[in-house]
Amino acid sequence: MVFKQSTLFKQRYYNQILLFDSIICDTIFLRNNLVNGKMRTNYIVSAECAIKHKGKYLIIKRPMNKNAAGCLAFPGGGCELQDGKNDDDVLVQTAKREVLEEVGLKLDDDLNYVCSNMFYDQVNEKNVVHTLFFYSLNIEIVKLSISSDEVPEYYWLSVRDIFAMDNCPKWIRKYINIIEKRFCYITTK
Repeated sequence: MVFKQSTLFKQRYYNQILLFDSIICDTIFLRNNLVNGKMRTNYIVSAECAIKHKGKYLIIKRPMNKNAAGCLAFPGGGCELQDGKNDDDVLVQTAKREVLEEVGLKLDDDLNYVCSNMFYDQVNEKNVVHTLFFYSLNIEIVKLSISSDEVPEYYWLSVRDIFAMDNCPKWIRKYINIIEKRFCYITTK
């Protein structure tokens, strides 16, 4: 009987040590990964949306203080806590919110998934999990409200014009080719 009590005592003591170790490790992890009350992560989750209207894509120029500075891009950006609050897909919410913030377009309809990839953001020194969506605008007149803080320049360009730009990165070419083949039923080289 004494043997069982001591085994039970050892097990309880051992469990308390494990719990204490877990609390210490969690505290150290949080202290090392909280920056200004926000969790620091080793990656960024982002979403962009390629928007096409009357045969032309809405293209923005990346700000100089961001990754791929000065390159052509589609409107988009990183996920925020607010993007996961309702029943919509968090990546769709991110893309729609970023389009609204950057160019002032409210996208009410469904977005079409194009592709996802991963790359390293040298400015933030983090890996980025990136998703691209496509949206075809079916309205006559498009009114934009550009955020000058996030979008230094924007253009409505044909595929040919985009590919002719010196600051068109290879991934934009790849994305447009995927979109044109999958959603627009034409092949672009």
